[in-house]
Amino acid sequence: MKYVFTFGYGHEPYGKCFVEIEAPDDMAVRKIMVETCCTHWASVYTSREAAGVEKYGLSEVSLETLQQSPPSTTRDEDDGGCPRCGRSAVVRY
Repeated sequence: MKYVFTFGYGHEPYGKCFVEIEAPDDMAVRKIMVETCCTHWASVYTSREAAGVEKYGLSEVSLETLQQSPPSTTRDEDDGGCPRCGRSAVVRY
């Protein structure tokens, strides 16, 4: 099954982007994303239409690009960051 993950404006440099990943089930695809991006994504959908790819003009980014350069978020001095990856766990708009 194909899954579409979206990124918000605070997920630098992938704001207004999405990645499509094929995996056997929900748990497998989430494992791929956590290993690649920790929890730095906005939402997950089961189709491009449900994700609003065309409606919101989202740009596609490849999984390989994400693996080479994972998204980061705007860091706040009071935010200790993600305990797993050290990147900010808080998205600021």
